[in-house]
Amino acid sequence: MEDKGDNKTALSVTVARKTRYTMLKKGKDKKTKTKTKAMLKDLKMLKSFQKSKKPIIKSITGNNGSENAKHIKISRTLKAKFYFCHAYASWEKGTVKNTIGRIISYLPKGTNLLMITNQQIQWLENQLNNTPRKCLNYKTPNEAMEQEVNKYKFRKYKREKEQSGVLQLRM
Repeated sequence: MEDKGDNKTALSVTVARKTRYTMLKKGKDKKTKTKTKAMLKDLKMLKSFQKSKKPIIKSITGNNGSENAKHIKISRTLKAKFYFCHAYASWEKGTVKNTIGRIISYLPKGTNLLMITNQQIQWLENQLNNTPRKCLNYKTPNEAMEQEVNKYKFRKYKREKEQSGVLQLRM
């Protein structure tokens, strides 16, 4: 999401498609390096939730903008495939478009992002992640993400118990 004013700030929006978990970062400019750094920071944090060998981040979908020019670095760092949407095919990134629509209800187009603090961005991120969604059976993105992360924890815990012979069957 770009600022349409005279300054060069931008808001990086990263959304997990399955859980709708949203991560926002205010960038000081619209350069590729800034976007890549913000995206890697967010996705590494998300990847740190991973508790098993099964990847929590399987793929990343971005637009064809110059801000994604370092997609190979992102793909290699996270060990995930990077896909691009076709030009003028907004339906290929519906989750992000919907999320940006929600953000615009708080920060209308043309808002000077220099006037928005990082605390306000964090507040907005919390609002988005704590709003129940119909597509998640009225769970919040935070609840859906917690449930998703716990699936990975349980699988690892169960496998470790099976390997150590501690898991016993009851009849």
